[in-house]
Amino acid sequence: MNTEVIPLTDESFEQEVVACDQPVLVDFYTPDCAPCRQIAPVIDQLSIELKGQVKVCKINAGDNMRSAMRFGITVVPTMIIFVDGTPRASVTGFQKKDRLLAEISRVAG
Repeated sequence: MNTEVIPLTDESFEQEVVACDQPVLVDFYTPDCAPCRQIAPVIDQLSIELKGQVKVCKINAGDNMRSAMRFGITVVPTMIIFVDGTPRASVTGFQKKDRLLAEISRVAG
């Protein structure tokens, strides 16, 4: 499956997320986390379905501690929805696509 997910780093976070003029879903993950691997296909699906409406990104929380600490990430996966550069909602752990879509609609709709 092609994906529209944009990989982030501490260095690219500000430009890709905070300065973005559309809502952004950021998946904070680590490669060795089973629930992170489990939700990855859901994140990929959302990136395709929401293309042009919501930017979908992921960031390795272990390799990018500055961003993880900035947003208080203590559990992975954590998905944060940013609107106008501000975190508006977050969900942790494996989530079904419908739950993520509902949360995106609630804060960015």
